[in-house]
Amino acid sequence: MDKILEGLVMSSHPLNLKKMIVKKVVESAENSITEEQCKAMFALTTRLILEGEDHFQKQVGHQVLEAYARYHRSEFENFFNKNFVLSLLQEGYRSVDHADVAVLDYIQSGLKLIMSCPSVLDLFSILQVEVLRIVCERPKPVLCAKLSELLTNFVQCVPKGKLSVAFCQQLVRTIGHLQCISTQEKELREYVSQVTKVSNLLQNIWKAEPCTLLPSLQEVFAIISSTDASFEPSVALASLVQHIPLQMITVLIRSLTTDPNVKDASMTKALCRMIDWLSWPLAQHVETWVIALLKGLAAVQKFTILIDVTLLNFQQ
Repeated sequence: MDKILEGLVMSSHPLNLKKMIVKKVVESAENSITEEQCKAMFALTTRLILEGEDHFQKQVGHQVLEAYARYHRSEFENFFNKNFVLSLLQEGYRSVDHADVAVLDYIQSGLKLIMSCPSVLDLFSILQVEVLRIVCERPKPVLCAKLSELLTNFVQCVPKGKLSVAFCQQLVRTIGHLQCISTQEKELREYVSQVTKVSNLLQNIWKAEPCTLLPSLQEVFAIISSTDASFEPSVALASLVQHIPLQMITVLIRSLTTDPNVKDASMTKALCRMIDWLSWPLAQHVETWVIALLKGLAAVQKFTILIDVTLLNFQQ
């Protein structure tokens, strides 16, 4: 059956005829076949999904894979195993790079199909480690958003325990690297949407594991207070501000303004970058934090910082 399907999708037959035969193939999924036949069909449909030349081929791959996986669950469980998923994430699939969003889309589809199978627990465990590795590689906005989508839909894949703190810190670092070089409105809107997905994921983790919030905020401050001239963090970090509980303002600002380890130059950098955050399209509560920090610095008589920040913004 896999050879028939492969020949069909590659043929020059009219689209309506192709769709009619594909429907028959989908209906045949309930028939009894050998494990080798199942494996061949899963391999073909995976190739169509990931390497299909057009929307039709990819759609056929999804339709047939879902039908055969539903009726031959144990065979699909054997096919969609942890070694296969690891190879997809680390090496990619044939001509498809491991960093292609199609890989994460395919893995999401596979997880949905084996959610009732015992082996899904093994996949959750390896994904908890793999998503941390991916974030450490500083993925681009589109991949970062797709990863956030996967972790939102499958919270079991979110790193747990000590790994959750490291994951949140690295995700903050990654947001600090998310840039949009386009000036076109469509691309800018897409970029903002992608960043929003990532920041929403962080909010969900902070709510589920409150112990991750403070280390995440410390990471934010470490990034924006850095005086390293070779790197300018992305204004996308502003997307996180709306998710920080406002009741934390007093404690955090007092801690920052009275910490002897925080140099004036670092505080000046941090404040300037927070003011820049006001340009973020969906900035919420940023002005509240900026005003609170200004008042906090005035309360401890760090007027030099306030003067420097004023001059720097005036020059801009």
